[in-house]
Amino acid sequence: MADLNPSIINEEDKNIFDKAIEDLAGSTYEEGVKQGNKYFNIPVLNRHRGVSHFYLENYKTSNKEEDSSFALKFGEGVIDTYIDIINNAFKTRKEFSVQDIKAQLDYHTLYLFQVLTLDRGTTSGLLIHSQNDVGIMGSLPTFVNKKLLESWSSKVEKPQDELVKSLANALNTQGCVDVKTKEKLASIVREHYKKYPEALSMQASGNTIPSTVSNHEKK
Repeated sequence: MADLNPSIINEEDKNIFDKAIEDLAGSTYEEGVKQGNKYFNIPVLNRHRGVSHFYLENYKTSNKEEDSSFALKFGEGVIDTYIDIINNAFKTRKEFSVQDIKAQLDYHTLYLFQVLTLDRGTTSGLLIHSQNDVGIMGSLPTFVNKKLLESWSSKVEKPQDELVKSLANALNTQGCVDVKTKEKLASIVREHYKKYPEALSMQASGNTIPSTVSNHEKK
């Protein structure tokens, strides 16, 4: 999996990332992009999280050594690409506007919404145990737009409206997402899917659904 999530879209960055993914993915490129676009789609907002997506759920061939080598090369290549994009941004983008700040806050809100209502990997990690809640919440932004998040509760199907309202209620008026808030958000997500396990079917997926949670339940 790899995706590019800018708050403010920059076409040069997107082109660099897309080219890197194409080179690294080889013959898996088209399938990975297809699944990525499906996984990171947010239907109720009619948009995606991020601008470039690659996702291969449960990918494997008959050659474990080649699979391992591919995963390592892909992962290291994506990290190098992120670093190149960030370094270039530091050198060339030194000014920002009030509108840019608002766009960033709104996008951070969308990111939190996707991660906590659609991202199957996040939910699976929270359902398995509560020992790493803050770590699993590690990618969440520091601030979001609380009112915007709350407004999206009317866009989702039941019982997800309860989840979105509860997530918004866990935030203070400034929309701060500190460590204590991350712990609250993690608990809200976990309890929601324990109460409504059928709602897991409403989460994002590629072509297959991993058996992460059921594997741990068997133990």
